[in-house]
Amino acid sequence: PKKVNSVSWLVDSPLEPIAGTASVVEGTIQFDPEAPEATRGKIVIPTSSLKAPMEGMTGHLLSSRWLDAEKYPTIEFSITSVDVRSFSATPLTGPETPTFNGFKEFTLDVTGEFSLHGVTKKLTVPVRASYMPEGLTQKMGRRLKGDLVRIRVDFSIERADFNITGGVPTTIVGPTV
Repeated sequence: PKKVNSVSWLVDSPLEPIAGTASVVEGTIQFDPEAPEATRGKIVIPTSSLKAPMEGMTGHLLSSRWLDAEKYPTIEFSITSVDVRSFSATPLTGPETPTFNGFKEFTLDVTGEFSLHGVTKKLTVPVRASYMPEGLTQKMGRRLKGDLVRIRVDFSIERADFNITGGVPTTIVGPTV
């Protein structure tokens, strides 16, 4: 509800590392802390929301030479399966009363269909998920009520696998994002 979701990205290379963000992350995740393996959902990032450190770089990134944001307006990940690698629970207390179920941490392998630049590939990514019963209520000072799930993901893709080459050597723009 606060629209604070974000993505950061990095393309490293010997001559020019390029880092940036995507400030718009949309979608829906259905998560049951009692059955995390049943998690399903879809994350959608408007390609035009990707930003590089400089305006000129952002223009190049979104151009037809690279991501072609006009032709491929979204980057998407649709969850198809979830494997639970680990789970832990700790008590969680709020400003006024403790929660009943506690803070739950999950380490998951999430498999889905990742779509970028007109190419869709099956991808399995490591996910750290934290479930906080009534966490939204505690965070928002009782203005909004509900649970909170925080998701952290760190993974790499090869640009060439998604036909993003830009016509420059990988010494200038690295092959891995």
